Amino acid sequence: MSFPFLQTANSIKDPNIINIGKKLLVSSRVIVPKRIKSGILINLPEYRMYIFDKDELRDVLPVAIGLKTWRTPTGEFRIKNKIRNPVWYMPKEMANKLSISREIIPAGPLNPLGDMWIGLDIPHIGIHSTNQPMSIGKPLSHGCMRLYPWHAKKFFNEVQINTYGEIIYEPVKIALAEDMIYLEVHEDVYNFYQDLGYIINKKIKILNLEKKVDYSKISQAVEKKQGIPINITKINKLM
Repeated sequence: MSFPFLQTANSIKDPNIINIGKKLLVSSRVIVPKRIKSGILINLPEYRMYIFDKDELRDVLPVAIGLKTWRTPTGEFRIKNKIRNPVWYMPKEMANKLSISREIIPAGPLNPLGDMWIGLDIPHIGIHSTNQPMSIGKPLSHGCMRLYPWHAKKFFNEVQINTYGEIIYEPVKIALAEDMIYLEVHEDVYNFYQDLGYIINKKIKILNLEKKVDYSKISQAVEKKQGIPINITKINKLM
């Protein structure tokens, strides 16, 4: 998990001020937004990359995504190439948008791609390491997805060329487990939805769970947006 995830899950306003002895909620549960047989699934609002292999979820890694003004695109993709110690060539579109001369940064500590690049068949988009690890879990890239350097190395060594992947945008997730209903709400980072509550109610209706959920808990989850699974099951009190 990323540092910003711990901050959000614990409603910490200033992550630079955490007193010794403070108890932190570290959730080991996560609602998988979608299952695929094999490949990579990236859900932008939760800053997570899911790796599947032979119908099994093998790993979950935190990522950084595109800025709110430079969004990471959604859609299907394939892994196009893998490059160690890449050279960073500023895309012409970026130079034009920023009104600056096109930059070329050689491999090394100043390279924003870090030492591992996994290119996608989406133009100018890749999954890569970073020289700014504190950006993980935040919308700070120009469309690419950054990994912690240690995760990038592991991912680089394991992923194969032409591996299937998909980038989705799901700020709200609902799951059933052991007769309990769980809701996970993340910030709508790109402001795609006017009302997350409406989206949740729509999902609940599709699942036919209207009479089984506690709507006060749903309201709290939407307000806090902690990014962790919350039990929203209605408790039937005996009279």
